[in-house]
Amino acid sequence: MAKKEIAVARPSFDPPAEAQWHRMISEAAYFLAQKRSFKNGSPLEDWLAAEELIKNQLSD
Repeated sequence: MAKKEIAVARPSFDPPAEAQWHRMISEAAYFLAQKRSFKNGSPLEDWLAAEELIKNQLSD
């Protein structure tokens, strides 16, 4: 029986290197915290929200 190959969608660009990825997330997290005047939040929440934001922007 022949093997079936599964097509995997590949990004049309090279993903950012880890250092770039962290820089983009940290900057986005900072701006999210700044937007709420650095009140009523946590660095972890800001990081996770920024990570999702960056992932969505890069996948568009």
